[in-house]
Amino acid sequence: MTAEIEVREETAAEFRRLADAWRETRNPLSSRVNDLIENDAYQQIVALGWPAVPFILRELEQELKSAEGPDFWFPALKIITGEDPVPASSRGQLERMAEAWINWGKRWTTEEKHVTGADLS
Repeated sequence: MTAEIEVREETAAEFRRLADAWRETRNPLSSRVNDLIENDAYQQIVALGWPAVPFILRELEQELKSAEGPDFWFPALKIITGEDPVPASSRGQLERMAEAWINWGKRWTTEEKHVTGADLS
């Protein structure tokens, strides 16, 4: 196993552990965004940086297909990437916000492969 694969698997495991901890320790009934994003586990996900982005986007894709819909990953993505692909008309509409980020991720992955030759999927 190459070092790159090992690091990716470690990041995947750490992301999963932190995402589960975030869901378990946050107040899901809170309407305050800060209650969701100031959570220690959420902050640790943000601290993972760019390596967490593919996992967050994959999570959003899976959540879009679920009955509960997408979770509030948008601030983490914005902080990590410095991007905000969500049009003003979609703000507050979680499904449309998730779709905007997923589409951004597909474009970003394609561009990154083209520029660097890296496989980020």
